[in-house]
Amino acid sequence: MKKILKILDYILFKLLPTIVIIIIIIFLICLPVSILTDFKDFDDTGDYTNSIYVITETYDGKNKYYEVSKNGDKRKNEAFVSDKYESYYLKDCLEAYINKDKNKVLNKFKEKSCQIISNPNGIIKYWELKDKTLKNIILKISELEHEKFSTKIYKINDNYYVVVNNNVNLWNPFNLYYYDKEENSLKLIYKFDGENIIGIKENGPFGPTILEESK
Repeated sequence: MKKILKILDYILFKLLPTIVIIIIIIFLICLPVSILTDFKDFDDTGDYTNSIYVITETYDGKNKYYEVSKNGDKRKNEAFVSDKYESYYLKDCLEAYINKDKNKVLNKFKEKSCQIISNPNGIIKYWELKDKTLKNIILKISELEHEKFSTKIYKINDNYYVVVNNNVNLWNPFNLYYYDKEENSLKLIYKFDGENIIGIKENGPFGPTILEESK
């Protein structure tokens, strides 16, 4: 009986308080991160005079709606309907390799095997493309770093947007780019973590200022 009382005494007055303290510390560490993440989604401090609206989809199939400014600010938005678009998925267009001199993962463009799965035109080979702008975009995508899980191009009105899902450690980025025709460059709009971009609604003229320097 005395042994049982000693065990209970140890659990109640020594072990349990330690466990409670550890739980409280973990809670206090995690709580600020959650608060800051939610605050960023509702950030109204940025300049949204030049922006677009973006619909994302999470792993559990939930849709989220955002307004993203040309400077890379993001805030939550009420639900809306995406603009009509043409979509192009890249298949067998890129081959990742490690550049030992730069110590980076780069990509080789595979023109012969490159296929574009187009909506509504079906499968098109790269050399069959008549859209020169689309061909230029694919070449610019091949200059970006990191292995690609998937790459999709949206054409809305006469504008092009690119969604790249990179294969990197610790997080799952879906990078949204705007193609600048005059500069022939991909400009990074925003990096969504674990949220695939499934729709875009334009909000007047748009010109992101954040230039992706082949990273």
